Amino acid sequence: MKFNSLSVTYHTNKVRECVAFYEKYFSTRITFDSEWYVVIRFDSIGITPLELSFQDTSVLNRDIFAGGMSINIEVKDVDACYNEIKDKGIVFFEDVTDHEWGDRAFSIQDPIGNIVYVFSVREISERYKEAVKESEIVQSVDKIEILNKICFTELVYGRINKKLKSNFSKSGIEKMIFDTIKETEEADFKRIGKNIYVANREKNIKITINSNTYRVITADKVEEPDK
Repeated sequence: MKFNSLSVTYHTNKVRECVAFYEKYFSTRITFDSEWYVVIRFDSIGITPLELSFQDTSVLNRDIFAGGMSINIEVKDVDACYNEIKDKGIVFFEDVTDHEWGDRAFSIQDPIGNIVYVFSVREISERYKEAVKESEIVQSVDKIEILNKICFTELVYGRINKKLKSNFSKSGIEKMIFDTIKETEEADFKRIGKNIYVANREKNIKITINSNTYRVITADKVEEPDK
């Protein structure tokens, strides 16, 4: 079983206080706000969004979310995941169900009482579209296709050497980019809008590629070293 993403939701009657706290001290921004459910995002140096969410359970009157937290796991095929877990004999708090806020999900409980909310994304209803404050459409990526089609412009070699503070030859840059892409797990590939982003933390390199032409746009450090 492979996951697309994982995040945490806190169940509380102090949703606004929590949102204000993280906004004040950590400069977070709201990406989804339906009054009873709010998602905030932290700025990050990687390409994977870092988010927390807060849920006022009194609005839904759902006893299973009475307190504590839930772990949200996004999967590609929630029905397949549901059937796989069902065959192992677990009791479900919520059978697999379509939700108007934009997912199809089921819920189970772990041994210490946390709710595990497993979902796949679905089209959001008109009622909840206004709750979306910041959208980020992430599409799948084929690493083999990238490796077969990747190309370079004359200007990009100098740009990469400048960004990486290196002095590679053209062939050296091409080999470095090819090897980095080849060695990076597909979970660290993201196609967002017109670009593909590849983040290899072991090499500390983040590559940006045009998703239409497969031309390398730039390469940069994932993290700047401490001075």
